[in-house]
Amino acid sequence: MKIVSLLGSPRTKGNSATIAGRFTETAAKLGAETKTYGLKRRRELSWSDRG
Repeated sequence: MKIVSLLGSPRTKGNSATIAGRFTETAAKLGAETKTYGLKRRRELSWSDRG
């Protein structure tokens, strides 16, 4: 399973990021492939990341 987490908050260490981080950490421990993107930095997103 692949999980993508999109964070739109300007606070990179805020509540939303903390909750998403715990979710993706747990999912990864259970075998999921996870990726997190901060939409504040849109340059991180690339079509080459599709898989």
